[in-house]
Amino acid sequence: MEVGVAFAKVAPEEKITKNPRKLQEGDLAITIQEGKAFVQEVRTIRLQKEKTVTIKDLPSETVPTSLRFKSITEPTALIVDQTFIPQKKDINAITASFLNKNIVVLSSRGVKETSKIEGKLVDFISQSDDRFPKKLVIQDKNNAVHIIESVDSIGLAEGEKKAETNANDTNDKVLVPSVLEWRINAKENEHLTELSYG
Repeated sequence: MEVGVAFAKVAPEEKITKNPRKLQEGDLAITIQEGKAFVQEVRTIRLQKEKTVTIKDLPSETVPTSLRFKSITEPTALIVDQTFIPQKKDINAITASFLNKNIVVLSSRGVKETSKIEGKLVDFISQSDDRFPKKLVIQDKNNAVHIIESVDSIGLAEGEKKAETNANDTNDKVLVPSVLEWRINAKENEHLTELSYG
């Protein structure tokens, strides 16, 4: 049995001499995989006292564990601490947008009794958290004033511009934006960075 070996002449490898373009402020890349978007962007960040930076313009659907930081200015810079608060509705801003407008309020007065009150929102006392206001002051069509302390829902009355407080309301005035805060171990205070999230 003879065994033969064949040699083929292969062209020498060509060296690639193109240098990739340097990343610049505003560069953006979006990758979609399995229906999910992953964003990579280049932006300049400025560290404040105690080497922190706050970013307030991330999408509400951002997954906190997907956040990545890479400093182009100082590649050894690292995130020491991360706090991410997703976007939420600001009930007080919604209520404030209803001032001097005719609204409809559903109010619980016990386990089984719910009343519907319609009138002009004259004033309200807000709460510090995400719950409905502590008190609403409403003037009805007969000029009677009602102070409502137990609010279940608020919406604009018929005839007013529709802006009810429902889950699909994305009015910028009533949304508290997502907030990302990083504490970064770095020497420099200004960084051109690659920020990525999904």
